[in-house]
Amino acid sequence: MTQAAETSTPVATETAAGPGLISRLLGVLVSPRSAYAAVAARPRVLGALVVTLAITAGAQAGFLSTEVGKEALIDQQTKAMDGLRRLGLNIPDAAYDQLEARAASAPYTTAASIVIVTPIFYTIITAVLLAIFNALLGGTATFKQVYAILVHSAVIGCVQQLFTIPINYARGEIGSPAQLSVFLPMLDDMGFVYYFLTAIDLFIIWMIVSSSIGLAVLYKRRTGPIATAQMAVYVVIALIIAAVRAS
Repeated sequence: MTQAAETSTPVATETAAGPGLISRLLGVLVSPRSAYAAVAARPRVLGALVVTLAITAGAQAGFLSTEVGKEALIDQQTKAMDGLRRLGLNIPDAAYDQLEARAASAPYTTAASIVIVTPIFYTIITAVLLAIFNALLGGTATFKQVYAILVHSAVIGCVQQLFTIPINYARGEIGSPAQLSVFLPMLDDMGFVYYFLTAIDLFIIWMIVSSSIGLAVLYKRRTGPIATAQMAVYVVIALIIAAVRAS
């Protein structure tokens, strides 16, 4: 009797602790509602943050370390500066000469910026969501719970990197092959519609829907209105980007 009780104790402890890190991250991809329920019940941030940052920063740094990646970066930056010149801005020739030197350090600066900026970005978005759901709508979620939802939804960004990097390497370009503009190659690549569709990415839409499910689980609300509100903000941002680029 005592031996049976002792044998069952580790199982009970493991169950009470909830699913492990890998189970939670995979759950966000295949069964988001139950995965986010586990995250909301026991919000753990560090492991998911380290894994998602490592994959994202590592994928970008690995691509930019290759000759293909460096050439693609130089080409992208050259086109960007050419566009600024067409707008009448004075871009000195020396700026073009510095592109190759910056490309050499890009793997390190890009990885560092991802590791530093991403947690700050999550903090800002968490504060905005708490202001909306807690202060305005009377919710009671904690900062850590909302932050954990956002961090776990970032596993979709890891899938995006693993999907995008091999395709970008094969075509020698930088950009997401999941942008809506990819499906309309006949568009003028300097027009407003093209810029708008370029700013809309299927992976970001997936991430918005996924995080909306997490917030709905956390605040016990319907997913639809939350996803609609977040998508509306995303579309407005895309419209602003398109208007600036097309001007």
